[in-house]
Amino acid sequence: MTNRDAIANLKTAMLAVQTVGEIHALIVDYTYEEIEQAYNQLPPQQQTKLKAICDRDTHPILDFGFWILDWGRRT
Repeated sequence: MTNRDAIANLKTAMLAVQTVGEIHALIVDYTYEEIEQAYNQLPPQQQTKLKAICDRDTHPILDFGFWILDWGRRT
């Protein structure tokens, strides 16, 4: 699978998530760079949806973008 295919598959997976647990599960299959790239390619309304899922399922001050950046520092 090419990086382009991986990003396309990840974007599809990101659009389908319903819980923060499903978002966390993506970390197992994708690199930080792939997650960041796919997230940045999503339309703003889809980024907002992911942030809303994180806000609903985690502490309110946790922002999806911050979570992504923080996760990247830990790898």
